[in-house]
Amino acid sequence: MAPPKATKTSVQVAKTLTPEELTQLLQRNGWAEKGSSDAMPRIKLDGNMLTTPEGGMYVYNPAKPNIPALTVRIVSPPEEYYAIWIDAGVAQSIGRTDLDGTFSKQYINPDPDRRVWPSDEVYDDLRRAGHKGAWKGDILLQIIPEDGQLKGDETIYVFTLSTTSLIEFKGSSRAPLEGSVSAENFITKLSNFAQEHSAGDAGQAVMDALESLTLGGVAAEVRILRAENKELGRTWPVVVFDPIHVEDMVNNVPQIGDGE
Repeated sequence: MAPPKATKTSVQVAKTLTPEELTQLLQRNGWAEKGSSDAMPRIKLDGNMLTTPEGGMYVYNPAKPNIPALTVRIVSPPEEYYAIWIDAGVAQSIGRTDLDGTFSKQYINPDPDRRVWPSDEVYDDLRRAGHKGAWKGDILLQIIPEDGQLKGDETIYVFTLSTTSLIEFKGSSRAPLEGSVSAENFITKLSNFAQEHSAGDAGQAVMDALESLTLGGVAAEVRILRAENKELGRTWPVVVFDPIHVEDMVNNVPQIGDGE
């Protein structure tokens, strides 16, 4: 990301942080336990609009494809899991009415330090009862201001990618390079972006870009397209990421796309 512009500073008396602000600050910098991504503010998808808890609304207009809904820094790529929604009937069937209205998750690459929630402890019970988990992924994002300058203290949001949005991000075993609504998924786009903006070895450029992605060094534009099932006569939104900036996290040399 581009470094912030230099500004004049003066001594000011800082206001006292609210408990919520202090909690977020400590969690963001690793000094307080997060427990679960549910403790973080969420970006939500509502039709062709993305919303934040603060009231932010980011709309994508398909008639103006060059204008994204928003631009983000990908703080962390999707953490994948299978999720089963526990409604009243499901909770009753396993004798756990206290879990009504929660998701039970089984992480694909579990973090041994992660707190295991009661709803997650019953995942195997739910599978044995015939319930199928949906493939999802939680991605961490920071919204980049319109001036393109990140100060570093912007809110980190968690955004849950549905199955089709996750395929759009990283593909599937059947079509590793494709997305669900695009010819290329985000990882393929990022790989090609890295090769186009590197004068060195193409394979190494791809691996460096993927390493930057895991370290929070990739910026992307976000759009919302529609997937369609003609047989069922229904459509649904799919979130699409397009890379515009890759930071070389080893040599600190930015790879910047056209027009940036």
